[in-house]
Amino acid sequence: MKFIELFAGCGGMSLGLKSEGFKFYMGNELSPMAGETYAYNLLNENLQDQIDSEKVHWIKSQYKKDNITRLRENPFLALKGEISDLDNVDDFSGKLLIGDINSLLVFLKAQPKILAKIKSQSIDLIAGGPPCQSFSLAGRRDKDNNRNQLPWAFSEFVGLVKPKYVLLENVSGILRPFTEGTNKYYAWFEVAKAFTIKGYVPICMHINAKYFGLPQNRPRFIMLGINADLLNKLPKDEILSSSIDFYTEVRNKKGALKINDFPSYKFYELNGEKDAEYFVKSLYLPTPTHLNKDKKFITVSFGINAFKHRSSNFNPRLLKTDPFYNILEKAFGHLNPNSNYLVKNLDLRAHSYKIQNRFRFLKLVEKYKNGDKVKLIQALKNGTSADLDAGLMKDLIKRFDMVNDSQDLENFFTQHKTKKHSQRALIASQPAPAALSIPDDVCHYDPKLNRTLTVREMARIQSFPDWFEFRSKDTTGGTNRRFEVPNYTQVGNAVPPLLAKVLGNWIKEINKTLK
Repeated sequence: MKFIELFAGCGGMSLGLKSEGFKFYMGNELSPMAGETYAYNLLNENLQDQIDSEKVHWIKSQYKKDNITRLRENPFLALKGEISDLDNVDDFSGKLLIGDINSLLVFLKAQPKILAKIKSQSIDLIAGGPPCQSFSLAGRRDKDNNRNQLPWAFSEFVGLVKPKYVLLENVSGILRPFTEGTNKYYAWFEVAKAFTIKGYVPICMHINAKYFGLPQNRPRFIMLGINADLLNKLPKDEILSSSIDFYTEVRNKKGALKINDFPSYKFYELNGEKDAEYFVKSLYLPTPTHLNKDKKFITVSFGINAFKHRSSNFNPRLLKTDPFYNILEKAFGHLNPNSNYLVKNLDLRAHSYKIQNRFRFLKLVEKYKNGDKVKLIQALKNGTSADLDAGLMKDLIKRFDMVNDSQDLENFFTQHKTKKHSQRALIASQPAPAALSIPDDVCHYDPKLNRTLTVREMARIQSFPDWFEFRSKDTTGGTNRRFEVPNYTQVGNAVPPLLAKVLGNWIKEINKTLK
């Protein structure tokens, strides 16, 4: 099955699909920093050695094709560039295109021969996770944020190419409404309508990576779109029939349908064993591999324990006894482009004494129950113990080896006050929280390691194999945050390869039933 990946990032989705035998036709990614990682691991192209690649082309740039400055170019300034590699390309097969998807759409509409060549390939799947940071509950939510328009660009590309299937991945925040006055705006519902208008029957779900073998509690919205031309060739069940009804209603009303007009259309939630029945029985929902009643969740310690005391490159043969290494090698080892390699991305972050002390406190906080845990985190944010009750303070002083009395405790909160609202310690016996793109949002679970995770450890939590090398700088700051995508961000934003592998296998199973 041939696939195109849009919003490709560093390549998590492509890696998972290729492991299931999907053939890469072309890809698109806005960031050259993420594109460099993608090219190195999935196209076997080292852009640092040769930026003038036959497999990687810039849609627009301010720099000539042989200028390595392109690897750090601001993609939003590149939009104003007058140089385009596409002027000399008439076949996108096997190519990664760096730049804005809207610029790519403009190009394809102006080049009907190239578009016809893509369509002639009978593309089976277009996959992607359009960035929608404003849909996330972690940041400022804004319905009209430009990044929230990208699913519509995705649907327009799909409408031009007309694959058999569409696979869209997004943050859970897309499910929660934006409120404007008395009106509520449901982004997931609008996205489903957009693909319906392009001729696709949408099946929407909310799943969690921990149910599919990842050491991570990572909920995500997934939409599978099935080309309506295939409907007569596919077996029907309750899931598909409901989506067909929605498709028919939207098409009849030409998109003028609100969520309250069609309450029977829903997204399917996988949030525990009680919700698993639909997913186990229906062909049109992916089957979970890890439910606590029959196969326990993968813990974060199972995933990253092999790296506890490593901070430099080393030979992967030293990991042969590590069970999670072997799981990832079995899944992705055959796709490794390098026969000889080292495990990289192990550089430790430099933490101040104050941050290390804060990490020590956060590990202790995890031993308290939810109500007390919230109070302690709030005390750290407020920089005072004033709101803690006497019993909790007494217990904390007894447990925390950095304080001896209430004055010590107050001094600690004053000196370690933080603006962070999501910082936490990992719990060794549980899956990690969703991998985030900011490195110090989590600290290591080991009592002796008062540090955040390395890029490699974050990558393990996301299920990237150890040979997969992230090629950019680790972090960024200041105004560069607006456009740079360093290694930690690449990892945090990626579709986990093991999850993508499950989704790829699921789509293959659906495709096998075509009459």
